[in-house]
Amino acid sequence: MARRKAPRTPQPGSGGRLFPPRSSEETLALAKALRIDGDEDPRSRAQNYTEAAEYYAMAGDDATAEELYRAAIDDGGFVAGGVHGFFAEFLFVRNRDEEALAVLEAARKLRLEDLDMVVFVAETLHMHGHHREAAAWATRGLVALYGGLAEITADDLDEEPEGRLLATERMRARQAMGMPADHIDELVSSVAGL
Repeated sequence: MARRKAPRTPQPGSGGRLFPPRSSEETLALAKALRIDGDEDPRSRAQNYTEAAEYYAMAGDDATAEELYRAAIDDGGFVAGGVHGFFAEFLFVRNRDEEALAVLEAARKLRLEDLDMVVFVAETLHMHGHHREAAAWATRGLVALYGGLAEITADDLDEEPEGRLLATERMRARQAMGMPADHIDELVSSVAGL
């Protein structure tokens, strides 16, 4: 089946700050360093602010984390995995579901095509009990990747990891809603050997 290639999220390079902080002091120091990097480098501002927000949230500084998530969204720069998904996860964890859904709706309206972001959003929605929305996001991702659902084959899912992840998240969400398996769900089962 012919498919359109959607953009892929670049993988992080070596030498970055990908170590786990061992204390709350290290967590805050890393958050502050990332924020400073974002302030100083407009090309990676959104990415640095998003990462800083994650660390501020881990350190319990939710106000600063939220401020940085919003600044990253306003910046509009590229964020691996999508700032909207990370901010929505932050809000869901804090039982602010309506705000999280509004953030994701804003992302949907931007027609973002980062498949890693779409997978992350679908997983996040499913994990927080928003199965209908999770299925819708996964379906949109499959359509963006393959151009439609009707002609997707097991080979397509086997050859494209993002397609398999999207189809799996869609199937899980549909199962959680008690929906019967459709042809995509059956393909996932056959590819996974279920």
